[in-house]
Amino acid sequence: MNNSRATRDLYQEVTDKIICALEAGTVPWQKPWSFGVPAQNHFSGHVYRGINALMLNYADFKTPYFGTFDQVVKAGGKIRKGSKSETVYFTDLLIYRNQKRIREQEYKNLPKSEKEKCKVVKYLRAWAVFNMSDVEGLPVKPNGIVHNNNRIEACEAFLQGIPQKPKITEIEQNRAYYQKAEDFIVMPTIGQFHTSEDFYATLFHELAHATGHPSRLNRDTLTAYAPFGSETYSKEELIAEITTCFACNTIGISTPKMETNAHAYIAGWLKELRNDKKMVWEASTAAQKAFEFMTAN
Repeated sequence: MNNSRATRDLYQEVTDKIICALEAGTVPWQKPWSFGVPAQNHFSGHVYRGINALMLNYADFKTPYFGTFDQVVKAGGKIRKGSKSETVYFTDLLIYRNQKRIREQEYKNLPKSEKEKCKVVKYLRAWAVFNMSDVEGLPVKPNGIVHNNNRIEACEAFLQGIPQKPKITEIEQNRAYYQKAEDFIVMPTIGQFHTSEDFYATLFHELAHATGHPSRLNRDTLTAYAPFGSETYSKEELIAEITTCFACNTIGISTPKMETNAHAYIAGWLKELRNDKKMVWEASTAAQKAFEFMTAN
């Protein structure tokens, strides 16, 4: 897949992605887990920097390794049908000497007096890359999980006491979520989290969402259609965060993740809070019901 220099406004494209994440109530550069190695090109080993690191290190992928279509095909691999690419951005140079374009290396070798006569134009290039988890026929590099986190006995006891829990799966990937349609939770492995407390706080958040399932509390903020940024979505996230605080305070664990997430969500709630003074009250009441359901045994 060739690089793109079309009329796309690449700077606006990146900005829009970040704004979309912030409006959804999340901070795209803050997650309490990682792969242990930064996002990088699978074939060249190039570690993505700047805006590329920001976007790829915190996107929802199963591995931190990426490759272009051409790199994958040249190595004998195949992109899985239906896979979606991500975009990486690089600054490039157009260099003209005597109205003729020259290569960057040739420009670097010129004496200073000749360089000053050249016209140098910077521009942004965009390349499509695929996550290596979407590639067939090539070996997958291991992730660099480095955190030797232990299970916390009090948290495990709390989990054991939650009635009607959905299935919980831990796999090496870059996303934590509750799937309400099929009623299950997917978590990164505990070793991917910066601390054990981060792991449990994240899991409690997803379990709080699960209490709203029709087979449990049948909470309308979970069961209703709620697109990112909507009042219903924001309220459900607020309920889950307050429930998580109840759980962590009861057990006696604390994590910076809770504080940073709270600030992020509040930024997303500002509009709703201004328009609905009862929102926090109602969310706290719903969170209390969720917490009581989790501790009913």
